[in-house]
Amino acid sequence: MEAASFTSASSTTTPVSSYSSTSQSLRFLRYKPNAKPLNYKSSRSFSVRASATGADDSVVTVLDYGAGNVRSLRNAIKHLGFDIKDVQTPEDILKAKRLIFPGVGAFAPAMDVLNKKGMAEALCAYIEQDRPFLGICLGLQLLFESSEENGPVKGLGLIPGVVGRFDSSKGIRVPHIGWNALKIAKDTQILDDVGNSHVYFVHSYRAMPSDENREWISSTCKYGDDFIASIQKGNVHAVQFHPEKSGDVGLSILRRFLNPKSGRTQKLVQGNASKLAKRVIACLDVRTNDKGDLVVTKGDQYDVRENTKENEVRNLGKPVDLAGQYYKDGADEVSFLNITAFRDFPLGDLPMLQVLRYASENVFVPLTVGGGIRDFKDANGRYYSSLEVASEYFRSGADKISIGSDAVYAAEEYLKSGVKTGKSSLEQISRVYGNQAVVVSIDPRRVYVKDPKAVEFRTVKVRNPGPNGEEYAWYQCTVSGGREGRPIGAYELAKAVEELGAGEILLNCIDCDGQGKGFDIDLIKLISDAVSIPVIASSGAGAVEHFTEVFRETNASAALAAGIFHRKEVPIQAVKEHLSEEGIEVRIISVFTRTSRKLQGDAVATVFEIPVENGVGFGQIIGGAGGSSEGGGGGGGGGGGFSGIGAGFGFGFGSGQGSGNGGSGGGGGGGGGGGENGGHGAGIGFGYSSGQGLGSDSRSGGGGGGGGGGGGGGGGGENGGNGGHGAGFGYGSGQGLGLGGNGGNGGGGGGGGGGENGGNGYGFGIGEGFGGGGI
Repeated sequence: MEAASFTSASSTTTPVSSYSSTSQSLRFLRYKPNAKPLNYKSSRSFSVRASATGADDSVVTVLDYGAGNVRSLRNAIKHLGFDIKDVQTPEDILKAKRLIFPGVGAFAPAMDVLNKKGMAEALCAYIEQDRPFLGICLGLQLLFESSEENGPVKGLGLIPGVVGRFDSSKGIRVPHIGWNALKIAKDTQILDDVGNSHVYFVHSYRAMPSDENREWISSTCKYGDDFIASIQKGNVHAVQFHPEKSGDVGLSILRRFLNPKSGRTQKLVQGNASKLAKRVIACLDVRTNDKGDLVVTKGDQYDVRENTKENEVRNLGKPVDLAGQYYKDGADEVSFLNITAFRDFPLGDLPMLQVLRYASENVFVPLTVGGGIRDFKDANGRYYSSLEVASEYFRSGADKISIGSDAVYAAEEYLKSGVKTGKSSLEQISRVYGNQAVVVSIDPRRVYVKDPKAVEFRTVKVRNPGPNGEEYAWYQCTVSGGREGRPIGAYELAKAVEELGAGEILLNCIDCDGQGKGFDIDLIKLISDAVSIPVIASSGAGAVEHFTEVFRETNASAALAAGIFHRKEVPIQAVKEHLSEEGIEVRIISVFTRTSRKLQGDAVATVFEIPVENGVGFGQIIGGAGGSSEGGGGGGGGGGGFSGIGAGFGFGFGSGQGSGNGGSGGGGGGGGGGGENGGHGAGIGFGYSSGQGLGSDSRSGGGGGGGGGGGGGGGGGENGGNGGHGAGFGYGSGQGLGLGGNGGNGGGGGGGGGGENGGNGYGFGIGEGFGGGGI
C-alpha cells in the first residue's frame, strides 16, 4: 500500500535523476542509513554470527514498523500454525530464521522508519545472505532503487528499477484494486499451482520489468501494461499482491514460504495474463438493536425497522458469523457499515471493534468498515482526530475505511474555496495510509426536473420518467444516514473527493435501496464515467441478472449487495457463476471442468477434473439409460488435499431408465479428501444409486425420474496430523413415476470420514427413498 505525499527526512528523499542498471550502480545505490551502523565490516561480506539453525521451526519473524493493518497477516500466520516474533531491534532481523516484511503505507515514511531504527542495513544484509525472506506489497517496492512516490526517494537498491505510478491515461483506474491473475515467469515454490487463480492487489505504484531486473521476476500481472507481480532469487521472495487477503490461494502461498518442505509439483504451472476481475461484495449493515445486541440489519430505503406493531430493528444475523460465511461462499470483499456511528463516538464502540478483530481471524479477503469516521471530542473533552479513529479501525483488522458524511462536508468546503486544507478526514487518512485505503460512500437520492438547465448540478436523462413525466434528474447527496439533504450533487461530490484523496467510491441510491429491482444504471454510469478511481455499485440488486446488467452497461469495478445475501434469496456463488457464464471475468473459488464421452446406447460417462490445493482430486460419473428416448445418468465426485498433501478419490455409479420423452434416472456419488492445513491424509468415497423414471407426454416432457445418491467421504490429517485415513461408502436408491407430470425424487445417503489429527476413521451409510407423483 502507498500513500499520497508525506514529508520525510532529507536522508531518504535525495533526488535521483537517473539510474544505470549495471551491477556497479546497484552497489552505489544500495541504501546507506544515517543511523549508527551495526558492528560488521561490510554488507557485501557480512557473516551472520547469530545462527538461525537452532531457531524454532514454528516461529516466523515479522518486521512491522507500525503502519496500517498487519493484523490480517498475523492472523493468517497463526491460522497456518506458526508463532510470531516481532522485530524490536536490527539484531532481531539478523537472528531470524525466516522473515516477513508486510510493507504498509507510503514509500518515504517506510524508509524513514527503517533508517531511524537502524534496520535498513540489517535488512539488506539479511537478504544478501540469501536468507528466507518474503516482502509483501510495499515490502517488494522497497527492494528497488527508488520510487517516484513522494519523491524521487531512494529505496534499498537491491533490485534494479524505479517504482512509478500507474498511467491512468491508458484507460485504467488508479489505484489498481481487486483480484487479478498472474503470468508465471519461472518455477518458484511459493507460486506452485497458482495457475490462473486470482490474487488480491491494492496499490497505485508498481515496478516495471526490464532487461536489468528480469532475472528477479517470477511473475507479472497485466494492468494497462505488464508490471512486476512477484520476484524470487534463491530464498528471497516478494509479492506485490496481498496473500493474506487472497483467500485460500493466498494462504497456500504463505504456507509454502513458511514450510518449504511441503509438497510441490516440480513443474512450471503457466498462468495466463488476465484482465481485472469484477468484484462481488457482501455488505453488512451493523447496529445495536433495542435490546443492546449488535446485529446485522437491512433497510428498505434506509428504514431498518420491521413494519410491525413492535417496530423492532430487523435482525438478519450475527456480524462475525455472516462475514465468515460470506468468505466461504466466495465474496471478494466484506464491508461492515456501522449505521448508527454518525451519532456515537466510534472509539467507544468496543463491540464494533471486536467484530473486526474476530472477523479478521478467519476472513482472508479485504474488510472495509465505515460509519462515524470524523474528528471527535469525547465526554471528557478530549479531542480525537479522524486519523486516530481510522488508525484504530486499521489496527483492529480493517483494510479500508469508508467515509460518508464527513466527505460531503469536506467536498462542499473544497468546492467553495478551491483550497485543499489537508485537515479533512479524507486528506489526513489518505496521506498516511494511501488513497487505496479510503472509500467514500455516497448516499444520493433522485431529484426530478423538467429542465436540466434549471439546476446547477449535473443531470442525466433517466430511463424511468418522474411522477409528472420529468425526463431528467440530478442526484442530491445526503448525510446522517440519508436523513438530511445537502446542496451538492453526486457528480460534483465524486469529482471533488477524487481530488481530495479518495481511492474508491461506494455509490448507493436511496431510491433503489431494498427494492430488488436492479441498480440505478443512470447514476452508476454517470459517476463511473466521471472519475478515474474504481466505483462500487450498490443498492437495488435482486437477481443475478442485475449484476450482469451493471457490469455490461457501466464502468463499475464492483457490485455490492446485502439483503439478498442475508435472506439467502440469491447465493454469492450463483452470482459468480452467472457472471462467468455471461463472459464477465470473476474470481471463482470452486471450479471444475467437465468432459463427456459416448458409451453404448444412451449411456454417457462424464469425468470431472476437480482442481484442489496441493492435493489430488478425481471424480467420475457413469450413467446408463434404458427404454427409449431420454434416460438418466449417475453422479460422482472426488476430493483432495486442502493446504496440505492429500489424496481423494470419488466414484459414483448411477443407473437410469427412461420411457417416453423426459423420463430420467438418478445418480449417485462419492468423494474423499485429505490433508487439511498441512497434514497428510487420504480419503476414499464410493456412492451408488439407481433411479427409474416413466413419462408419457412427449410435448411437456413426461415424468421425472427417481433421484438418489449415496456418497462417501473421508478425510485425513487435519491441522497437521499425519497419516490419517478415511473411507466412506454410501448407497442410495430412488424411484419416480410420472405421467404427464413430474415424478418424485428418491434419496440416498451415506458416507463417513475420519482421520482427524492423525487418526483413522471409516464410515458407512445407506439411504433409500421412493417418490411418486404427477399422475
